[in-house]
Amino acid sequence: MARGKKKSGIRLGLWVLLLCCICLMGCSNKVESQNKPQAKPNISYLSPSSYSPSVFSTEETKIGGEYFGDRKGIVRFGNIEAKILSWSNDLIIVEVPDIGRNEAGFITDSTYMVVVENEVGASNSMAFEVVKPEELDWDVELPEELP
Repeated sequence: MARGKKKSGIRLGLWVLLLCCICLMGCSNKVESQNKPQAKPNISYLSPSSYSPSVFSTEETKIGGEYFGDRKGIVRFGNIEAKILSWSNDLIIVEVPDIGRNEAGFITDSTYMVVVENEVGASNSMAFEVVKPEELDWDVELPEELP
C-alpha cells in the first residue's frame, strides 16, 4: 500500500511540474507579445510625399500608419535605407536619403517606393516622388558699355 501511495505522489508531482511549466511558458509568451507588433506594418500616408533635393538642406518625411512596433525597424526608399529620426507604433520620421540623381549626378524626376520593415515583416509600399528643382534663369542683361 505504501508503494502505491508513493507512485501516486510522484505522478501528482509530475503533473504539478508540467502545469507549472505550461503556465510559465504562457506567461513569457504574453510578455513577448506585448513588445512585438501583432501584424505587418501598414503605411497610411507620407508627409510630404515628394520633394526637390537641395544642396543646402536635408529633408524629413513623416510616415504615418499602424503596427510599426515600439522597436526601431528599417525604412527603405527603393533599396536605399533611410536614417530614422523618430519611431513609434504609428509614426516614423526619417531623413530622406540622397535619392533622385542619375549616373552623372544630376537630379531627375523619379519615384521611389517606401517600405517599413519590422520584426513581423514588410509593409505595403507607398510612392515618394523626387521632383527636379526648377532651373534658375541665368540670362542677365549686361550694359552696352562696360566701365
